[in-house]
Amino acid sequence: MKKYKILFGIFIIAILGYIYAGPYLTINKIKNSIINNDPQELMEHIDIVKLKSSFKDQMNAKLMAESKSEKKDLFGGMGAVFGGFMMEKVLDMYLTPAGISHFLSNRNQKQNHTKKETSGNTLSNDLENISTKYISLNKFKITLKEKDKNIDFILLRSGLDWKLSEVIIPL
Repeated sequence: MKKYKILFGIFIIAILGYIYAGPYLTINKIKNSIINNDPQELMEHIDIVKLKSSFKDQMNAKLMAESKSEKKDLFGGMGAVFGGFMMEKVLDMYLTPAGISHFLSNRNQKQNHTKKETSGNTLSNDLENISTKYISLNKFKITLKEKDKNIDFILLRSGLDWKLSEVIIPL
């Protein structure tokens, strides 16, 4: 009977360890899929619907703020509507496996060109500027520090897995 209690305790500790390590494992999978230029693997760790919604909300808020700050006229309002429509089409085009694959191939070409000029690894340099923290049991935040701005990546729990669901960019 004592063996079962010990095994049960070890089992519970292992599950809690896996749950705690979940977002870090997802970050590693995302990093490896970017390094390997594997958009299909990357898409498994992204909630596209929530990510598109996040970008659209941020861009619409920015467009509304700009249209309010500008002179109120018919063309300003039409520009905000047209800008929102175009932004939605651009997001729909690029937030797909093909769009991400195109982005990653361009990124890898730029990194290869940069590596010839500098001896440092760009991705490992990026990782030094990252901080992570749990916001809640189901929400995890990754902050990439870029000069005077921060880009926040939000992972949400989906069962035992984690998915990138939001990117908060400074506008």
